[in-house]
Amino acid sequence: MPASERYLSERITNVGKIALDANLAFVILSGEYGLIAVDQEILHYDHLLKMNEVDVLTDVVKEQISELGEVARIVNHRFGDKPKKASEVHEDSG
Repeated sequence: MPASERYLSERITNVGKIALDANLAFVILSGEYGLIAVDQEILHYDHLLKMNEVDVLTDVVKEQISELGEVARIVNHRFGDKPKKASEVHEDSG
């Protein structure tokens, strides 16, 4: 099943529409697979990312990004066009 059908949420749908309208690539961050294309076929899995797995997933995603070559822009509809620093996001949440 394509990732776009496996990961169903309003957030993913909205960000996908933004990317499509802006003619940008769109990938999903999966706790199991790292970065995956919306049309990538993936098997079903039932696993929520645990805190002790974050460092390993971070290394996987870093490698995936370096393999992509270039990332033109990351669109995050929650923060508008200007991405926030992690410290700013943390301040907003609590």
